Amino acid sequence: KKTPILILRLVCILPAIEIAHSQNVKFLTPYAIGENIQTENNNYQVVPNGVVRNQASLNDENSNIIWQSNIGEYEVFIQSTPIRSEYDDSSKEKYFLIYDPGKEKVAIFTGNIIVELNGNANADEIAMDHQLELTHNFTAINQSFFLIPSINVLSIKLETLLSDNRVKNAYPEIIENFRRAQ
Repeated sequence: KKTPILILRLVCILPAIEIAHSQNVKFLTPYAIGENIQTENNNYQVVPNGVVRNQASLNDENSNIIWQSNIGEYEVFIQSTPIRSEYDDSSKEKYFLIYDPGKEKVAIFTGNIIVELNGNANADEIAMDHQLELTHNFTAINQSFFLIPSINVLSIKLETLLSDNRVKNAYPEIIENFRRAQ
């Protein structure tokens, strides 16, 4: 007997959640003032006050939080003061909240650059030559992931990687689709 009521509640609640989420996304516009991250289809800006955590639990008593939301399996929030202008090796916050104001689209930059390698290029050598940290190396498909030392050097690292003859392509790793696993 309770099943139809539960379904009815879900049918009513889910559209309301989507409407609330779309309104919250517009709220990000004045906070998207950080580094520019361009992709083929989007022009993202970093939200410097933004924090992204994978399945984290927030301390609700934190009065610095001015906005929070769940995006797929990620919990994101904005604090009234910037967490950092860039991260270093000691920081636990490697993911960046990014926002495309023109398309009102939220995404997450992982801090990694995905590199498609030419032939048998050595990913360890590329990491050393470009002062990057090799995080994943998939030799079977000639693809590697490199962690940048700072968000402020993303465009420079992309440019130098693309000019390296061992590199076929390089682009930022951005999570745009946030569906939960079922």
